[in-house]
Amino acid sequence: LARDRLAATAIGHGVALPHARTAHVRKIVAAIGHSERGLPDETGPRLRLLFIFGTPPSAAGDYLQLVSALCRLLKDPTDRALLLAAPTPEAFHATLTTVETRLFGPAK
Repeated sequence: LARDRLAATAIGHGVALPHARTAHVRKIVAAIGHSERGLPDETGPRLRLLFIFGTPPSAAGDYLQLVSALCRLLKDPTDRALLLAAPTPEAFHATLTTVETRLFGPAK
């Protein structure tokens, strides 16, 4: 919360990327939240997708690469709509994987 007060983590279109740099994790950890109603956001539309990260201090470069790829993936309104329409976590994951593969190629 303190981090978000310094600079909003919303990136527009109802998406936010809150994160914390902390020594409590050894590698980047993530959670994804999806809200039908959305959460209030003073800077724009209600937040419906949250990609939440914990990053060790030593992984700043990896974190920036991850956020860059995620922003590229979420840029397309059709892809965002597909993610928002996913009825289950499994469908969300399948959609995310499909979009990722189309944009970046198969996972290595």
